[in-house]
Amino acid sequence: MIPLKLQLSYYIYLIWAQKYLTTLYNVTMPSLCLLKGIFSCFHK
Repeated sequence: MIPLKLQLSYYIYLIWAQKYLTTLYNVTMPSLCLLKGIFSCFHK
């Protein structure tokens, strides 16, 4: 069994990974959508 202190230290890295993935998604997806023309900032 893994000691509690070690489990808590791994838990911090799991939270960081989730925040990193959501930040990465929020940064890249709008720019990719604009590049591919899925939606436009300027309506016709």
